[in-house]
Amino acid sequence: MGKTALMIIDMQKDFCLPGAAFEVYGAMKVADKIKEALEAARKHGMPVIHVFRYYRADGSDVEL
Repeated sequence: MGKTALMIIDMQKDFCLPGAAFEVYGAMKVADKIKEALEAARKHGMPVIHVFRYYRADGSDVEL
């Protein structure tokens, strides 16, 4: 078993979409490249790990 995996972190609407609550400037500029990497990883049977953040609706657990 190989030791390589693709990890995709925080590619979520709240971080990526223009005007979103926690928009990361330039995040959407890399979306196509991330999609290409994801497709290649899946094609070659590489493990893919998606990391997402979930917050309470009232925002009480959001770190700044």
